[in-house]
Amino acid sequence: MTELTANERETLNNVIEGLALAISRSGELESDAVTKTSKTKLEKFIFQALADTDELDSITYSWYIAGAKTDTPNSELSIGALENAFNRVTGQTASPDVQKEFVDSRSDYNPIPEVERFAEYFLREFDLEDSWFTRGEMYLLDFYKERAPEDLRDLYVAVQELRNTLNYAIREIRRVKTDSPNEMTLSQFQVSSEVKGPDLYEEVADLVSEIHLQMAMDEQLKPLLSDFKAFSDILEDAFLALSQMNVERLSDSQLQMFQSLRRFYFYEAWKLPSYAISMRTASGPRAEDLKVRHAQEIEQHREEYKDKLEALRQDAASSALVPTATDYPCLSEDTPHIESLVERYLTTAK
Repeated sequence: MTELTANERETLNNVIEGLALAISRSGELESDAVTKTSKTKLEKFIFQALADTDELDSITYSWYIAGAKTDTPNSELSIGALENAFNRVTGQTASPDVQKEFVDSRSDYNPIPEVERFAEYFLREFDLEDSWFTRGEMYLLDFYKERAPEDLRDLYVAVQELRNTLNYAIREIRRVKTDSPNEMTLSQFQVSSEVKGPDLYEEVADLVSEIHLQMAMDEQLKPLLSDFKAFSDILEDAFLALSQMNVERLSDSQLQMFQSLRRFYFYEAWKLPSYAISMRTASGPRAEDLKVRHAQEIEQHREEYKDKLEALRQDAASSALVPTATDYPCLSEDTPHIESLVERYLTTAK
């Protein structure tokens, strides 16, 4: 990564300090709220502020794995950087003990106009409290619906919905393992509880199909579809196998396998098209550098991907998360859904 330009660094410092100042002035957020958000959400807050104040051209950014992302070192845009800014604007200094109690030094602070402008934005035009405490997975889903480029919006929404479904599945597996009736399949368990069996498999399959469709309709992403599908086949098979299991047979290794599938999905399989998206959407003073860097990284990632995918496939088989031939839905059951997808593709492609 090339170094930030002087203007990029100044702009990022101003918007981060403006956010810290807004938090200090907000009557809804306590001082410890600074550390109670994620770096991913912080990136989106910064992106929205820059976009809505016509400052987005001042920085280098692209749409990447988790959406809009500034091309900055971790130290420049982090929760730690926000915490340091908060300490400056409030005159507080962190004590060295592990509880990070604050000492009020009562230092004077006079924000420069640029910082004041960002603080006013966060207080008057940005729903600071709601955005801060909304669960990350739901915040990102809303962010993509509102902010993603039109040609990528449906793809990012489907990717996040699948991610949310995987998170839900893991929570449900944990719950079922803790408290489950004997000799009952997940599909039967659906009758009297919130746990999903085949319905969850169908939901996963539908979302995977939507991602396939969106990638197939994009000329730059279509060449990467086979790589992504090689993973999504493993994922769908795992959910189909899960739906046919007795609840009492769910093991710790199977829970760990679903956690591995969740991680692989977002940080390995989805990362491939994310590189291509980043190269297409890169903008700002160092955009060309970002494009070149991601062009090199995608090739390296593809070389490593097949070996990682094969290891994942073997782990899924070892965890008994490969369905038998009789577990698959018959063709007649899937025909209406397949016809619907084909019709959508043909309609959109016109």
